[in-house]
Amino acid sequence: MPEKLSTIETEQTKAEGEIQLEEVAELESPIKKIIEKIKNRIENGEYGLIIGDDASGRIPTRILGDFIREISRIKGHNQPHVIFIPGKLTFLPFGGFIRQKQFEQHISKYGATPDKKILIITDTVFSGESLEELVGLIKKGGYVPEIAVIGQEFEGPYGRTP
Repeated sequence: MPEKLSTIETEQTKAEGEIQLEEVAELESPIKKIIEKIKNRIENGEYGLIIGDDASGRIPTRILGDFIREISRIKGHNQPHVIFIPGKLTFLPFGGFIRQKQFEQHISKYGATPDKKILIITDTVFSGESLEELVGLIKKGGYVPEIAVIGQEFEGPYGRTP
């Protein structure tokens, strides 16, 4: 009887593992494509900060950010911090052109320096407007932003198209 219980527990664990993998399985292919495109920059330690889109980019940012941090550790580079900021900064205290200094102080606290790129990770881009202010603040501060997008959606002549 104990053998049968052990087999059931093992099968249940496998099934639970599969369920967990299914939740992120759709991210595997796009994340691999992103890694392939930026692998040289990752290996050279070019990223000083990783910013995840606080709305939809948390899971891909955790996966890709942790990967970049691990490669940085292995290669002996400083591991970039991972922080989350919504692309649309309207409601944040440092949103807007008047508060540029506060934004720069905030990101420099997490390792942003003008000699290192800032990687912004987001799940989906519809028009790009939600990231416009964030990218503008980054550029105005003298930093170089890059955006990694897991998926894209475009507005077609008949509205939103997948």
